[in-house]
Amino acid sequence: MKNDVAVTWQILDSFKTFVSANYTGKIDYVVGILNGGGIPAIVAAKVLGVPIYLLHVKSYRGRKRGKVGIMNSLCPAEGYGSRILSIDDIFDSGETQKATLAFLRNRYSPAVRSVVLISKDIEKSSKMGVEYLVKAKKNQWYRFPWEHE
Repeated sequence: MKNDVAVTWQILDSFKTFVSANYTGKIDYVVGILNGGGIPAIVAAKVLGVPIYLLHVKSYRGRKRGKVGIMNSLCPAEGYGSRILSIDDIFDSGETQKATLAFLRNRYSPAVRSVVLISKDIEKSSKMGVEYLVKAKKNQWYRFPWEHE
């Protein structure tokens, strides 16, 4: 839309550097939070040389936020205790990350770390232990290059 902020592919170059510097040798596998975290998770898994798994989480219907639901998990059946890096595109209200982290920690490992490309709420994301690459405005809509409306 007209007032959207278009995020460029350059963010993935910065993300590669961030992931390499902070997570190399510290992660057993990456979990991409679909839809938005899929592409960054592929990049991170490639940089780290670890397997990637996917978790389909739905919290938006178009631009309207709804109840968070874990729709489908393509994570391994085994692997409790593994060091996991959960990746999503954006931290908005924190509800997606809250549900995702609870699911992964209960089912797979208390050693789950989380990173997003953009955080709209630095204080809340920091309290939840969610790391971020870019700080952003709360009332802005960000459109990633891999998204289609």
